[in-house]
Amino acid sequence: MQQLEQHPVVYLVTGDIGGTNSRMSLYAVNAHQCQTVHKATGVAVPTIARTYRNSEQYVPESVLEQEDAFVQYIMKPFLSYCWNVEEQQQYIDRMVKEQQEKKRKKQQEQEKDKKDDSADEEAKDEDDEISQTPVRLPPIRENGPTKIVCCIASAGVVSNNQVRLTNLKGLLICGTQIERDTSNAYMKSIVRCVIINDFVAQGYGCLTLQPHEVQHLYGPTIDFSSPNNNGGGPKVCVGAGTGLGECYLTQSQHDETHRDPYSCFPSEGGHVEYAPRNELEVELFQYLSRKYASHHRISVERVVSGKGLANVYEFLAQKFPKSITKSVHEQFLQAGDDQGRVVSEYSKKQPGNSSNKEACKLCQQAMSIMMSAYGCEVGSAAIKWIPTGGLFVSGGLTPKNMEYIAGGLDTDFMTSYRNKGRVSHILDRVPLHAVLVEDLGVRGAHKAALVAYQDYCHEQKQKQQRLSKQKQNEDEEDTYWIMSTTSMKTMTTNRLVIAAVVAAAASMCLTLALFPPASRTSSSTTSRSSSS
Repeated sequence: MQQLEQHPVVYLVTGDIGGTNSRMSLYAVNAHQCQTVHKATGVAVPTIARTYRNSEQYVPESVLEQEDAFVQYIMKPFLSYCWNVEEQQQYIDRMVKEQQEKKRKKQQEQEKDKKDDSADEEAKDEDDEISQTPVRLPPIRENGPTKIVCCIASAGVVSNNQVRLTNLKGLLICGTQIERDTSNAYMKSIVRCVIINDFVAQGYGCLTLQPHEVQHLYGPTIDFSSPNNNGGGPKVCVGAGTGLGECYLTQSQHDETHRDPYSCFPSEGGHVEYAPRNELEVELFQYLSRKYASHHRISVERVVSGKGLANVYEFLAQKFPKSITKSVHEQFLQAGDDQGRVVSEYSKKQPGNSSNKEACKLCQQAMSIMMSAYGCEVGSAAIKWIPTGGLFVSGGLTPKNMEYIAGGLDTDFMTSYRNKGRVSHILDRVPLHAVLVEDLGVRGAHKAALVAYQDYCHEQKQKQQRLSKQKQNEDEEDTYWIMSTTSMKTMTTNRLVIAAVVAAAASMCLTLALFPPASRTSSSTTSRSSSS
């Protein structure tokens, strides 16, 4: 069990809230903003992390529409979890058991082709076990010095520091509400909570990528060692997972509160219209129009995403029923939100026979259609933004299906990407990379949380400067008042002295006026003569 000996100045709490999982992380930061980082990537490593699966209904459906549901069922339980070693151990034990069960099932389905693959997997399991060791944090005291800064990245349109998840019945995540909650010591310690779009987090995550975490696909290469690589041109991130997300980044102005060379902006580009390009895709469009009762438009996300892949397979299954592989189709129907994963998996191999590498034809055709549409949308993003700073293809579908993306210019993805007619030459200026890691959202949320912490510190510094200036002004006013009072007293004393002198002079003048000197002399002489 790990234990933090020194009490950190601040904790960063991040959340990557998606349609499938809610991944929460806590980072311990000291006064110099130092954190534990991964040796290979230099990326900050969470002190504590936990994943809440939406399918397990950590937030019950009956309370999803309540204003404080996220706070009560995710935020507070996670903070409590971070300071509860026993609860951490229970969660870790459950995760290890699930991993072992998955590994057992995988071994039953197919044998390992290479021994080094098995060794790599064992090493990975060991790393996971080390990273999941419980951590004992110093206790948080009521009104103590500890500060918590949060950044929650969520799918949906963010407005006024809040967002509603449309795919979770409008679940509300409100940063202001979280900041104002004082129900326990953990919530009282939260001094800042910012809500960002999930693909803004993906975009900031792209700024942390290293060369070994991407695969170059087309155009120039990127110098990942330079913050302003490729001349500081705009960057774009497009990624298919549960849905389809897009964002763009531009160079930011440097000042003491914005230390990153790029600022990221949200986009709802995944909801632009899907454009069919052949007769089969026209039929797909018509099928989806009936399914979603939308006769005027279908968004590209209905095709390019995990759910989109399931839609394409569903369409092909009803059009070509004789091509259905029964065992695959049964798994597809029972998979729920994982239907896209089933199609992807069985597009690569025949179920139940590891020695037979022939793909399920219907799944393969569905993947081909989806990947072609994916490449088309990424190419559209390239000619819209002309991201000479880099175009990154991210999301959960990308690293799991690289054979449909990389491998030459004749893949379904690359063929559609490059087919931009008269402006195809623009793509020669765009560095296109596939992202091989799936934690960009977590990385980006951490980066945004660190910026929020820096902003908070800057605001506190300005506040302290204002208070200091106000105190200085008050001291100057007090000094002026004291000096003015002293001056007034001196002036009053002087006036009294002058008044006394004037009165004495006036009295003398009056005496002289009544008894002139000549009269007094004559009287004196007469008196002396009489005496004689």
